[in-house]
Amino acid sequence: GELANGETILSVGFEYSGKLTQPTGEVKITIPAALLEGYALSLLDEDGAESALPCAIEDGEASFTLSFTPEDGEEAPTPIRLIHLLPVSA
Repeated sequence: GELANGETILSVGFEYSGKLTQPTGEVKITIPAALLEGYALSLLDEDGAESALPCAIEDGEASFTLSFTPEDGEEAPTPIRLIHLLPVSA
């Protein structure tokens, strides 16, 4: 997806049997590394806060772990996480 300012976001959801499902705990996501080339990842929270999202690159694949565990004070976890792809200068 794309933000109003033209920056790129990635939405990650957990699907089981063709339906969006609420995972529990941590989920490791692996995608082709070429999709993230030139970007750093930042997890975008519901309140707009961002935090760095570590990503490992190995054998042409990029992997990162997302937590779907409710935060303190959060009524229910969300089945989707948004990741802001921040351009990095070469």
